[in-house]
This record gives sequence, structure tokens and C-alpha cells, in this order.
Amino acid sequence: MLQKIIILTSCMLLATALQAQAQQSSNPSVLEVTEQRVLAYAEENFRCFQNLNCLKREDPFPSSNLGSFNLNNNRFDQYVVEGSSENGTMHAVYNNRGELIKAKVIQRNVALPKAVADVLASGEFKEWIQISNEVTVINFDRSQVQYMVILERDGEIRIEYLNIDGEPMNRVL
Repeated sequence: MLQKIIILTSCMLLATALQAQAQQSSNPSVLEVTEQRVLAYAEENFRCFQNLNCLKREDPFPSSNLGSFNLNNNRFDQYVVEGSSENGTMHAVYNNRGELIKAKVIQRNVALPKAVADVLASGEFKEWIQISNEVTVINFDRSQVQYMVILERDGEIRIEYLNIDGEPMNRVL
């Protein structure tokens, strides 16, 4: 079980940024942060999110002071990194060495990768208008990314599930 939990709260806004404010809890094992910086869990960032050592080194949360976390500390079994914003959530669990155990990121109304956008702009979808989308990323793994796209045409709603390469898939995530 978890003996201690480290919580990072970060905004994952893609289009707008919030006013930054950081607070250090009176409990030194808990860190709460609200970020102004725009964070995108894009494929090029997956490698770093798979290990807390990389996150400490890259520090994508500028006011979080990730450098103060002591990994390889047997005092903590696991570290939990959580964040939320108006368009997404992130929940990641790392072991005491900083290695990713599991993670799930959900973001709504994001810019679609070119492969997905190209599929939606052609063929059977070209008459449909995208009204919303949601991307789910499991374990920051390219093979476990799913786009749910909600389309509308003449009052009819259609939901499509596509992988990161724009290929159709069953809802799995």
C-alpha cells in the first residue's frame, strides 16, 4: 500500500493558460501545484513521463520543484502524480525508484495528430463536422493511445475511435 503520496496538481491546458500559483503544503510529503505552463502529453513527451528521474531533470512543471524529491528512498513505496484541468486529467503511479507503474491521461478537445485529422478530412468522414474529441493515453505508450471523435452531420451524431495513426479501432481504453 501507499505509505506516502506526492500529489502534483497541474493544469494541462492546450489553448489557454491560467494564472500561476504554487503552494507548498505544511506536510512535506505533499506538493500541490497549479501551473500556468501549457502541458501537452504528446508522443514526443512520452519517454520523459515514464520515469520521475527524467521529470526531475526536465522539470516540465517549473514551479513544482521536482528536484527536491528523493527517489530510491525506502521511506516511500510509491509516488502518485495527479493533475487536472478543465480539459483533462492525469493519474500516474511510480515506484520508489521513479519507474512508471501505471498511468492514464485523458484530454478533451485537443489538436489531433496529422494522421487522425487527415482521415477525418477525407473519405466517409469528409461530410461530417467534428464537434468534440477525447484522447486517452495509457502508460505514456504510443500503442495505447485512442482518439474518440464525436462527429455531427444534419443532426445525426456519430462517434469514431481511432488510434494515433488514424486507423479505426474498437473502444478499448
